[in-house]
Amino acid sequence: LWVLETACRQAREWDLAGLPFASIAVNVSAVQLRDGDFADRVLAICARTQWPPQRLVLELTESALMRDTEILRRTFAAFEHHGIELSVDDFGTGFSNLMHLHRFPVRRLKIDRSFVSQMLEDLQVGVLTQAIISLGHAMGLTVIAEGVESEISMRALRNQGCDEVQGYHLTRPLPAAAMAEWIRARAAAPGG
Repeated sequence: LWVLETACRQAREWDLAGLPFASIAVNVSAVQLRDGDFADRVLAICARTQWPPQRLVLELTESALMRDTEILRRTFAAFEHHGIELSVDDFGTGFSNLMHLHRFPVRRLKIDRSFVSQMLEDLQVGVLTQAIISLGHAMGLTVIAEGVESEISMRALRNQGCDEVQGYHLTRPLPAAAMAEWIRARAAAPGG
């Protein structure tokens, strides 16, 4: 929870500084999701840091969805009630039950970088990437591609209808101050 609180605190600072960004995303583990008090702890962090829950995205793996328990359903219901979005991270690398994607309030699907890194060289991987994008859109999800490292990959994903991308092509991981400058520069750029 320290990472979540640090991320929310930093997001609040950036927001107060006027940086234009929609939300902050933080990975959570399957173990955390099994804790019956996890939703309350997340909401307490949002309150303590003054970060709106509606601008928080929690990223979880496919395996976190595999245990359909009462605790998980209550946790997800609390998140949905408060506007916290759920994103399935590294999609395509696990053994996902698609009914779990449909049953839980997941709003985002992140294509694993292993697909992105091979989609231009391997036709079948490119077809799978397109299928994941189509599946996500058919379920009303925002689809994000991880691990985009070139303009060619980014264009190919956009041509396939991918909604968002992340990866080294945009920027490497940055410390908070450098990230603030990167956001400012992108916002000031034409079409930013």
